[in-house]
Amino acid sequence: DDEEEDADGEAEEASAAPEPPRFGGALVAMVVSTARHPDADKLTVCSVDAGGDAQVQVVSGAANVRPGLFVPYLPPGARVPSTGDEIKDKPVRGVESSGMLCGTAELGLEAGPPDKHVCELQPDAAGPGAFLPANLGEVSAAVLDLSRPPRGARPEP
Repeated sequence: DDEEEDADGEAEEASAAPEPPRFGGALVAMVVSTARHPDADKLTVCSVDAGGDAQVQVVSGAANVRPGLFVPYLPPGARVPSTGDEIKDKPVRGVESSGMLCGTAELGLEAGPPDKHVCELQPDAAGPGAFLPANLGEVSAAVLDLSRPPRGARPEP
């Protein structure tokens, strides 16, 4: 039964608990600008639109991070799907970083150690601040029929 009686004896629908977001609560974010880290050649200081009132500063080691890129973003308090580690605001080599830009390994979409790239999302998937689509990384259900007639077969007249 999907209905329960309230104190007046009237039936009301039981509300299902919302399903927790996949990928540890990762959000879609857009990289607005980038600058070299003042104390590390392989780090980039990014200004990110994660859908809030203000842009967020994130230090990233990703080689492919650039302005205009849509990426998965874990805000402080979220957990890295592949490790369960909690994301915290903290300085990275002396520069404040609030959150993490994620690659496929951190999201749990591929096995092995993380590489030095963020996952590049399609800009039309969802706007900044939306949870990552639950089907991210799944293979399409569409199947192509690539069968060919046997060699030497001729079409029927």
